Amino acid sequence: MKLNRVKWFSGNLKEFDRFHAMVGLWISPDTIILDYSTVEDSLTVEHELLHYLLQAGPNDEKHPVLYFVTKCHLIEPLGPVKPRGGLETNGKASGH
Repeated sequence: MKLNRVKWFSGNLKEFDRFHAMVGLWISPDTIILDYSTVEDSLTVEHELLHYLLQAGPNDEKHPVLYFVTKCHLIEPLGPVKPRGGLETNGKASGH
């Protein structure tokens, strides 16, 4: 994957989300849309870039614990998690 292939856009994503919580969206294979409020938020940018790098298919896990929680700390889990084939973590990801 080459990062220079990512096509970046920004818009009012919260308008299209009934919970008004969407801040970023990766569209396969190479498009990332950030909500206006998060275009300079490194955590959101890194989160969407990880989606791009993993290139998960429609039947794949959306936020694999091994990458989004354990390795990259891009999601804070709600409690203790056990990655597939890994050790249990304390449920606290540090974030960036």
